[in-house]
Amino acid sequence: DSQFGLAVTPRVAVKVEPLSWLTLRGGYGWGYRAPSFQDLLIDFENPSVGYTVRGNPDLKPERSRSFSFNLEARPLRDSMVWAGVFHHSLRDMIAASLQSEGEALRYSYVNIARARVRGGELGVRQSLPGRVQVELGYTLTDGTDQDLERALEGQARHRFTAQATWRHRAWGLEALVRGVLTGERPFYPDTNGDGEADPYRASRTVSLDARIAWLMPAGGLQLFVVGSNLTDSGNPNDLPIPPRTLQAGVSTRF
Repeated sequence: DSQFGLAVTPRVAVKVEPLSWLTLRGGYGWGYRAPSFQDLLIDFENPSVGYTVRGNPDLKPERSRSFSFNLEARPLRDSMVWAGVFHHSLRDMIAASLQSEGEALRYSYVNIARARVRGGELGVRQSLPGRVQVELGYTLTDGTDQDLERALEGQARHRFTAQATWRHRAWGLEALVRGVLTGERPFYPDTNGDGEADPYRASRTVSLDARIAWLMPAGGLQLFVVGSNLTDSGNPNDLPIPPRTLQAGVSTRF
């Protein structure tokens, strides 16, 4: 990162607890992100599904000014509710861009001269009988390329999450299931090579992950099985993520 020089990023944050069950947090700060090695120089091909990822050595550092405010309430001993708003103003935002080379898709990284990302989030966490804890969340994100006056590429406006966790400490058992519903996402590839974007919206997706683990009584070893992207929601066109994956293993701590 030294090739981009020095950057000053002051920040201030405030936390207030006006009531025993209520916490308020607010913050404002400057941000700076230098392009990573991957952003600049990655050269990756996946011929089996027909896409490539190319870095962009001409990327500039990203700078931002951000504000956030969050409220966290605990109306009951086993309950928590939270809400928050955020606003980010960015210069030279580093973003992934879907491009095209004939029939092959190409992803690269670009700088967006002026961008704004704002939104809010809501969530609730509740403990239930039977050692079960559930959590629901929603995030609204309004991302805009201010120069082109259009939504940021690949960014969903709506995102819903749900998670359920079960733990039995005496038995050393725990299980987790997490689902995410992601709304439509805009893309602007140049599919015919005429220099003009051919916009489309990728359909909403649902992903599901699960994990179960057992901490052995002696030795500190934990056996686990993990399922990732169980709905197999990826595709090579606009969501090139690993397919449905099952893993099993052993972990320990020293």
